[in-house]
Amino acid sequence: MLLLGVGLPLVLQGPLGEAAWLLAVPVAAFFLFCNVFRVGTRLELIWAAVFVATAAAAQVAGLTGGALVAGVLGIVLPFTALILSTAMRSPDYHGVLARRLNRDFEGWLARCSRVSPRDPAG
Repeated sequence: MLLLGVGLPLVLQGPLGEAAWLLAVPVAAFFLFCNVFRVGTRLELIWAAVFVATAAAAQVAGLTGGALVAGVLGIVLPFTALILSTAMRSPDYHGVLARRLNRDFEGWLARCSRVSPRDPAG
């Protein structure tokens, strides 16, 4: 997936110019949200909506090339930091450094480890 995030912009840089590098942003965010920080689905969807809305607004505003990339990243990168900090303060946080950052990590782990009360034979 990460190779696609770098390879696709390299291939599309000819027809799309610098704007092709915006394709790497959701791939990088997906990697961070799913594999490193373990961000919840609700926050992921909010981030995706902001990314799409920001990219669309930049297009409508007529930004192209480097200005388009800078405009989108200028909004999306700080918003990504906000999403990550929100996730890391959650009582359900279980990403990188969770044992240090989540005071109730052991409680979260116990809640997630419970066996279903349903009869396994049923």
